[in-house]
This record gives sequence, C-alpha cells and structure tokens, in this order.
Amino acid sequence: MSDVSAIIRDASDRARRVFDWYDSLLDANEGRSNPPLLTENILNEHYYGAPAPMPDCDAYRTSGTSKGAPRQIYFTATDKEHFFAQRTALVGEFLESTCRTAACDLGYGGITTETAVEAFRRLGLDTAIIDYRAPVKAHVAELNRVRPDVVFTMPVILESLLAAGELKISPKKIITVGDMISRTWRENVTRAFGLDLTDLLDFYGSQETAGMAALCQACGRYHFEDQICAETVDHRELLPNLVVAPEERLLAVTSSTRTAFPVVRYVTYDLIVGFGVRLCGGRERQSFDHVAGRVASDPVYGERLSLHDVAAAVHAHCPGHAYEAAWTRDGFIVRIDCGTLSSSTKDKIRQDILRDYGAIDQMIRSGLLSDIEFLGVPPGSLEKRRKNVTIGRRGGASLEAASGNR
Repeated sequence: MSDVSAIIRDASDRARRVFDWYDSLLDANEGRSNPPLLTENILNEHYYGAPAPMPDCDAYRTSGTSKGAPRQIYFTATDKEHFFAQRTALVGEFLESTCRTAACDLGYGGITTETAVEAFRRLGLDTAIIDYRAPVKAHVAELNRVRPDVVFTMPVILESLLAAGELKISPKKIITVGDMISRTWRENVTRAFGLDLTDLLDFYGSQETAGMAALCQACGRYHFEDQICAETVDHRELLPNLVVAPEERLLAVTSSTRTAFPVVRYVTYDLIVGFGVRLCGGRERQSFDHVAGRVASDPVYGERLSLHDVAAAVHAHCPGHAYEAAWTRDGFIVRIDCGTLSSSTKDKIRQDILRDYGAIDQMIRSGLLSDIEFLGVPPGSLEKRRKNVTIGRRGGASLEAASGNR
C-alpha cells in the first residue's frame, strides 16, 4: 500500500491546478495536515452546476442538487481511458475464456453502460445493449434470444427479470453494479442460475469517482481499485445527529487518476463495515466487508433520486407534515404523517417527483422498477421512530432512510 498522505497530497495538487475554487478551499485550510473533506454542500456550490473545468470534457447528468438543478459530472478523455482500462482488466480477470457473448441491461446507465460496452469490446465479446425504455417482457425476450454468456446489470433490474418468470438463459457469469447487495442475495441469485457464488462479480462505485471497488472472489471482501485511496471518517464530524451502528463508518476516497472531478477526500456518504488493510493473494489491499447504508440526499433508485425533490413535492401537497422516505424490499416508499392520503394527492406528489427523472419514470413504466409508494400514517407517528431508519434490502443490505419535517 502506497503512502496515503503522499497520494492525497498529489491529488490535491492536481485538483488545485484545475479548479480555482478548490485552490481557494486549500488556502482557507492552510496549516492543517490534510485537505478538507469534499462534502456534498461544497460540490453543490462549486461543481455540479458549473461549466466544464477544461476543454473537451464529456458531461454526464444525474439527479438534482439541493438547488433543484441536474448534476453534471465531467470526464476528460484521459479520465475515461483510465476507467475503461481498469474495468477491462477486472472483467477480463473474472471471465472464462469460453465467454463469447454479453448483454448489458443497465437502465439509463450513462458512463457505466459506456464503460461496460467498451470493456466487452476490448475483450472481444459480442455485446447486446438492452434499451431501458422497453417493457420488462421485451428485456426478457431479448435476453432469451441472445442467450449471453455474461450478463452485466443492476441488482434491481435482475430481480425484475427473474420475477417475470420467463427468463430462460444460462449465463456463465453475472456482473452487477449500482445497488448494495448482501452475501445472501448473491447466493440466491447464483442459485437461480445454477452458478457458484464466485460466478458473480459486483462493482462498487459512483459517477464522481468512476470505479472504486470490486468484490474479490478469493476472500469475499470488496477490494479498492489501484487508483483509489480510501479512508473512513467519524460520521459525527459531518452528520452529528445521525445514529449508526458502532461498526459502520463513513467512507471518503481519493483518486490518483481522476482530473475532471476533484476526488480528494471525497465523501461518498456510504456507510461501510469492516474497513482495513488485509493480505489477499500475497498483496496488502485496502478493503471492506460490505456497504451498510447510504446517508446522502440522493439514494439510487435505478438512477440517483434527489431527496430535495422528494421534500419539495411533499411540502407542496402536504405542507407542515413530517415525512420519511425509504428504499425497502418493496421499492421506494414515502410515508407522510397526515393520516390518510387521497389518490389524487398521491398522483400529484408522484408527478412532481418524477417530472425531471425521465429515466426512473420510464423504468417504472417498463416494469424494471416498482412504482413509488405513498403511505399516510397517523400524525406524530414518525416522531416516535428513529430519525434515520435503516431498512433491510436484498437479504441484509440496507439503505439509510431520509427523514424530513416540512
């Protein structure tokens, strides 16, 4: 493991040459041993709505910021090439030589789909890309037609494909990305396809960082990729009112390669368990056991969904009522302490939330995602619950719910 301080210092120096605001941030932090943590508030103010930091950047849009505007995340050609090369190497190590065909069913996807397709191209696999706008039965039909050796998809989509009951494929390998999954979930999915547990590879990452970590088939832990330097942060430093289990730690990462996004002590707002440096395959690796939850304002539901937009919609139609948004085994659920909710009010809140989320709306219409559910609960009942509710998903994975009082 390289010297952590040196990696952070080099990344910080690179970022200050690209971003004037980051240079000012460092000047204000002068005298401290480490650069400041790069938080959501800082990025909302300086990065997500800003123009490209350098010429010839590609922009990828994701969910809205606290200001209601879409987030733009930039990649240079060099950024993309690093991502392509790293993903190609990891996928290449995982696949068998007999794998000849692949299918990508990654929803809206963006840079994730682009990288998957490029990795398969470099590895010589014929690849089918399934349109997320098609209904789930069309996804199943296309997979049954292609019969891919490798399926690259999101866990939530894979669940919908299996639930359709007509999937007749026998992949040799499955690759997932985008959701938190547990060992139990992996066991259930591989058993459904007659595969071993080691035939499923899970990636952990974000558009900001590109790749971050991959599930190791040898030790069962998530290894951080070579370009990533990870650290954990006491959540009380940023979220003093958050209640978490003693073993859960907030993750921050630094990248030695990313240029068009300042991945320098970038706070992911993911809670991880079991972080440390472990020996695996004769090499010391930074790794962790699993992601326990997410405490940011943008949980992933097919695509990132900004809780700012959820709050605005609830406030518009149920002013003055507390609410709680949570991603559960049954989908995305919003509870509002207003007693009963009429069908018309539910429809108005749903329309307001999904107005700027065409990809999520389309995936719901296609049957790849469950519809957002709205429940009226007795007034005051949410106040009796823990302010940050962790709700299990996929056999033990969890997502930290968002609570609000508007």
